[in-house]
Amino acid sequence: MARSKFPKFSAVQARADFPAILKHYGIEARPEGDELVCNCPFHEDRTPSCFINPAKRVFKCFGCGAGGNVFEFVRLREGLGNSGPELGQVVEIIMDVSGIAKADVMDGDVSVPKANDRADPPAEIAKKEETEVPVNAPLSFSLQLDDGGPYLKSKGVCDEAARVFGLGIAKRGTMRGRIVIPIHNAKGELVAYSGRFAGEILPEGEPRYKLPKKFNKSLELFNLHRATALGFAFVVIVEGFWSAIRLHMLGIPAGGVMGSHASSTQLDLIVEAGFTHAYIIMDGDEAGRLGAEKAVNDLAGRIFVRRIDLPEGVKPDTMGQEWID
Repeated sequence: MARSKFPKFSAVQARADFPAILKHYGIEARPEGDELVCNCPFHEDRTPSCFINPAKRVFKCFGCGAGGNVFEFVRLREGLGNSGPELGQVVEIIMDVSGIAKADVMDGDVSVPKANDRADPPAEIAKKEETEVPVNAPLSFSLQLDDGGPYLKSKGVCDEAARVFGLGIAKRGTMRGRIVIPIHNAKGELVAYSGRFAGEILPEGEPRYKLPKKFNKSLELFNLHRATALGFAFVVIVEGFWSAIRLHMLGIPAGGVMGSHASSTQLDLIVEAGFTHAYIIMDGDEAGRLGAEKAVNDLAGRIFVRRIDLPEGVKPDTMGQEWID
């Protein structure tokens, strides 16, 4: 096996600038939460179905199924194979477009992978990322909260709902002054708190929602443990906290994906919980419709699934009673 000064894949991956790579290929993407969404460059995509996580340097198309890390994205875009020289071209493109200096990613004498080598090439890195799934550990503490007051009332949250869901305003810490929403795993164990800005006009630079840095929301379905306890065969999948809270208080089992699209893990949780029917009611906007389409496609063939589209601008927590009836 040849040996040479060669950039370390993990070091290149950690410095890769995914937005710059998208721009390099003339791909327009719009932000959606912590991700970017664009028309997939690997198939004829009329509706944006490719999601990119810039922080993790990974992508997934829910139309054609393409996915992996930034190396795989560039490799597919360039039409290159997995041989050593071709992977070398992929690395060079990423470094060049991302402005990565060689001195920052060299790791001494590193084996140059050949076509039949298994020394952690990009494809192996992507495989590890898919199999090594982190776990949100249960918290060993609970926050001190004050009454949510007028803001909760404005969201249609009654005192009983605030009690059931443990809602309130954080007294101290990084969530101080925010409406705090406890998040539990499927077992009912407290794993995180989300802090919602208590108002509608956000100060510049202030995020509407805060989550702990190490918390992975894609691994949990908000309110799943309560929805399961209701004992119904069906569950309603919605985007946000308030939608799940409203439906639950009406006696309807609901789970919130905490975003506009459900992760594969969240959908697995629905099946594992024993639900045989799922109704997908995302927000009435483009992102919600795309998220609903993805969820239906991913659940189809596993359980009965039905998609219900709301009018533009309507959410499950603001929809009229006629939708519930």
